[in-house]
Amino acid sequence: MAAVGASLLLLQCVVLAGAATADAQYSAQTFVDLQNAARADVGVAPLAWDDTLAAYAQRYAGERKGDCKLVHSDGPYGESIFWGNKGGNWTASDAVALWVQEKQYYNCSDGSCAAGKICSHYTQIVWANTTRVGCAAVACDGNLGTFILCEYDPRGNLLGVRPYAGCGQFNRSAQSSPQDFLNLQNAARAGVGVGMLSWDSTVAAYAEGYAEKRKGDCQKVSSGGPYGENLFQGGGGISWTVSDALFSWLGEKQNYICESNACKEGQPCGEYTQLVWANSTRVGCASVTCEVGGTFITCNYDPRGNLAGERPYLGCGGQAGGTPPPTSDKVNGTETNGNGNGSSANSSNPSRNGSSPAILPIVLPVVTILALISAISIYIWRKRSSPKKKLSYDEKRGKLAWDTRYKIICGIARGLAYLHDESRIKVIHRDLKPSNILLEMDMNPKISDFGLASVFEGDHTKHITRRVAGTYGYMAPEYAVLGHVSTKSDVFSFGMIILEIVTGRRNSVSSETMMAEHLLTYVWENWTRGTKAEIVDPSLHNNYSESEVLKCVHIGLLCVQESPSDRPGMANVILMLVGRSTSLPAPSRPAFLFRLNEDENHVHGDLSNLLDDSNKSNPSFNKLTITEFEPR
Repeated sequence: MAAVGASLLLLQCVVLAGAATADAQYSAQTFVDLQNAARADVGVAPLAWDDTLAAYAQRYAGERKGDCKLVHSDGPYGESIFWGNKGGNWTASDAVALWVQEKQYYNCSDGSCAAGKICSHYTQIVWANTTRVGCAAVACDGNLGTFILCEYDPRGNLLGVRPYAGCGQFNRSAQSSPQDFLNLQNAARAGVGVGMLSWDSTVAAYAEGYAEKRKGDCQKVSSGGPYGENLFQGGGGISWTVSDALFSWLGEKQNYICESNACKEGQPCGEYTQLVWANSTRVGCASVTCEVGGTFITCNYDPRGNLAGERPYLGCGGQAGGTPPPTSDKVNGTETNGNGNGSSANSSNPSRNGSSPAILPIVLPVVTILALISAISIYIWRKRSSPKKKLSYDEKRGKLAWDTRYKIICGIARGLAYLHDESRIKVIHRDLKPSNILLEMDMNPKISDFGLASVFEGDHTKHITRRVAGTYGYMAPEYAVLGHVSTKSDVFSFGMIILEIVTGRRNSVSSETMMAEHLLTYVWENWTRGTKAEIVDPSLHNNYSESEVLKCVHIGLLCVQESPSDRPGMANVILMLVGRSTSLPAPSRPAFLFRLNEDENHVHGDLSNLLDDSNKSNPSFNKLTITEFEPR
């Protein structure tokens, strides 16, 4: 295992073995959520992830990585196959988007597919009797691209059987909710490492007004207004929804050439680039049923994107700052047997060979945040005045709404996911804490101070060090005591930051005074007693979404679990934060949980004792022994 400098090769292979995978681009939850969005559109029950199917997919992906040909396994399951050629950073959303786009060719009324077109990818995804799915992805040998497949049980596309009953409208109002528009678009933006959009009622009102004007003919004609704009028009006889519009826009990714920042000749890509335009921070959308039949969907973006001479986001292959889009020449689907599906996205670009070096900047961008962080120490990076200004606790406490705190949580998560999973070099920060989160004057946060960072090659993401350094209260136990460094060390630190943001309490272990209750103890005891409302910062005055706040506390506790293997990867953290699923695993006992003396209201056996010279003769904690300590 080697830690290397800032010039490394792209990770060569990503394979799914279960729902706890650490890569957002290929996570089990991503595959499930994207396909379930399409199933919900036609009123079909959601799929569940199955590890047996995933293992089958993983084995077959391993067999195919030598040539990555679209050849089916001919196994007992339904099967969809995707191949993206070299030069493109192909992800789960690319494969599912290509499969779901076939909906436009499927005639629900008679169960037929348009002449010369393929529909079986789509019909397998929405097959009502299919209840389980497992997927895998692998980088092809010889830099031949990416091979992605999903297995389905029971299999679909049975002769003479319809994929689902009925052809009517299904839950249109729910599928056109602001949260659905946000979730789907932010999932796509996360794939290229840009910040999340927020819903804007003014922009939404503009979209609604224009949608009403267009409902008579539903022609895809630009409104010519002050905002960026994406339009979708679905023909009559089909229940078109938000996810259809998104997959249509996302499908243009194959037409965008990142290196030249241009669309392929004769092919549109403007709706994709607007969707992922980094400087667009607000969105508003609307959907109407057309008088002539069909559906018209519009989304407006502010600030507008697609500005001449500008790129949608930072990075293109070897550049740090985002995940590069593909550079394909064409997309064509091929069906090789009646039981499954194969799709390919081919590209040709000799300058993209997967070996371009990546350069790690000293400060990495996270996401756009519109206000300061509350209740914890934070610095502001001033471009035109003093380099840094530290805000006092009293200046910040109580001034920020929950929405802003939530955006900051998601922003830090986005930055860590980039460092751990999306950068061409793997980076473990090792000293993540509030004072190492910088905010520009426009409130653009950045993870800073990489003085202790560990950088790794390929799939190596952990090592053991004899030089333990960091900040007490944010150091994971396996790192603080044994020197074990991994991405899960950063996850622990992130969990502590979440709990500070939600509670409005300082992390007492890292502060000079130890008279305050220990943060983890306070949160855990209230969580287990069922007094969860006591965890939330009282300065919020109940002006918050209870489910969202408690979800963040839940995620924070998952991140600070004692065993590193129990902590989620940052990719899954993001999915938990922005996903619609309400089912999260129960957190186990946190690391560094201290019992309180209720009469004296102070902490016994805390980490500060380990720093006291008088205690160095017996530096033991939680049945583990510290052999060497170099605090920072």
